[in-house]
Amino acid sequence: MDYGSSWGYGSRQLRDAGYNVFSYEVSKPRADYAERNLGCRVVRQLADLPQHVDLFFSAHVVEHLPDPNTLWIASNQVLKPGGLLVCFTPNAEPIREPILGSRIYHQLWGQVHPLILNRRALENMAIRHGYTPLVYSSPYPWGLIEARLPVPLEAWSNHVQAPGGDELLLVAVRDNRRIN
Repeated sequence: MDYGSSWGYGSRQLRDAGYNVFSYEVSKPRADYAERNLGCRVVRQLADLPQHVDLFFSAHVVEHLPDPNTLWIASNQVLKPGGLLVCFTPNAEPIREPILGSRIYHQLWGQVHPLILNRRALENMAIRHGYTPLVYSSPYPWGLIEARLPVPLEAWSNHVQAPGGDELLLVAVRDNRRIN
């Protein structure tokens, strides 16, 4: 499930890589474009999804939602127990404010991005909704991600991993026992 698929370019790339992809987009013109021009299998209502999915993918969507629970409710509705949620979002770790400057840092959040998310916020949301989370910052430590290992806490606290990246990656496994 490509949740918040916009015009469908990510869905198409996933499909072209061999994945069985369903696209969900709230903007009707964007969803129509994805379906008509890129051949995406657009799901207009999550309840209409013909099957549960192994992967719930969301790229730069959650920070636009007035309520992040929307994303978690959707993922629990369509994701199989034991499935994987993969979510990219801008990195709002407080250490980034002096790096970017206060004006630029605070421009990232407001009307377009009502949510400001950091590692702790993502971890807490995931746990609260029945997921086991791992959070990474760009540039991504692909070896840790592939091995599903956490970034050592001292790397975050010593600013080795967290502050430099513009974006965060949440990889979370849905609890096998949770069934809607």
